[in-house]
Amino acid sequence: MNKISLLLILLFVPMLGHAGWTKNWGKITQVMSHDGIHIIYTTIPDKTCDQSGNFWWPKDDPDSSDMYSMALAAFMAGKEVLLVHDENNQECKFGHISKATHMRIR
Repeated sequence: MNKISLLLILLFVPMLGHAGWTKNWGKITQVMSHDGIHIIYTTIPDKTCDQSGNFWWPKDDPDSSDMYSMALAAFMAGKEVLLVHDENNQECKFGHISKATHMRIR
């Protein structure tokens, strides 16, 4: 590997860790709506805020109702989910819930 290739890899790899999909799949254990936000608790072991696997998103987000429907469907079917969150700016709510922007079910 030449020096330029190594430099490019070193520059772009840290960017991948800032915002993106959780590194692990997990099941949703709780779904709730409170004070203008939707909240899910999961078995995803990724560190979010001061705990693992807790996510929220605002009800006024354009994808909010779709994500909430997906969360309910995954919860009721026992399916696993991945979520997108920003590891550097988690926008924590209640001290332990990280903001999510996208969801995927498998």
